[in-house]
Amino acid sequence: MRPPFHAMSLRDNRIAEALPLVRTNWPGLTLEEWRRFVRFFMNNSAADRAGILTLCDEDDYFCGLLAYRLEWDLSLGKILSAPFLVAADLANSSQPLMELLGAAERKAVALSCVGMQIHLANHQDKVALHLGELKFMNMARAFGRKIEVASTS
Repeated sequence: MRPPFHAMSLRDNRIAEALPLVRTNWPGLTLEEWRRFVRFFMNNSAADRAGILTLCDEDDYFCGLLAYRLEWDLSLGKILSAPFLVAADLANSSQPLMELLGAAERKAVALSCVGMQIHLANHQDKVALHLGELKFMNMARAFGRKIEVASTS
């Protein structure tokens, strides 16, 4: 009997299949935008320094995705940084999120990291509450803006 959840790296042949889960948080995302995002992590995965972890249920349906890369934190040292996280369950349970974070922590330990940082979009308040309950601390604020490239015609 398979465990209720299993984690593994996202395979190229399942990128499109993962899009509906991503769209639960980013509804306007196109398949091409999702492919570009995934390929960025897959193409920069030398020595397992970046990648996409998936969490699947016992029927092999996606219920969690986490993009990660190794970074160096001034205070902590080598960390596993996750700029993208989505987890969902039809029963609205936090179990997939906890399982996905457990898989990320095991990956961090395997990569000799001393900590993890999870970056959330502003609309992921519910995930932020769960992270707080799991003893994650709000360590930073991130600001961003799109860079408009001037036309040279």
